[in-house]
Amino acid sequence: MSSTAIIEGECSTNEEDVLKDVDYIMRHYSGYFHQMEITNREKDSVTFRLIPNDDKTRELIVVLNRSHFILEGDSSTKPNHELLIGRRFETIEQLLSAVMGAHHFGQMLNSLLVTRLESLESSPRSDNHCR
Repeated sequence: MSSTAIIEGECSTNEEDVLKDVDYIMRHYSGYFHQMEITNREKDSVTFRLIPNDDKTRELIVVLNRSHFILEGDSSTKPNHELLIGRRFETIEQLLSAVMGAHHFGQMLNSLLVTRLESLESSPRSDNHCR
């Protein structure tokens, strides 16, 4: 039985699902990064380059396999940034929180949620909408 990376309660069980997970991240977490691109595809893993929104001079190299994320590279010059290299993260939220700092990650999450809720509030409601 293989372990799987879990994103938003969804489990990946075959090879293609690692790519689907990366696609999911690109679509739903794009507010956290300036740029994200796949640099290598293997049978059970995908390597991608990520440039965070909070520091566009910083480049992260991340590997997603079927059970976790690994931070393989970080161009940050901040003290102790190298402590994150090689670390495993079970979720994209854990990775982003570690890289950005929990406080900044939380602030961005709140900001993105408020923006999303405001867009839902401004959209017309149908007659079948639950109250």
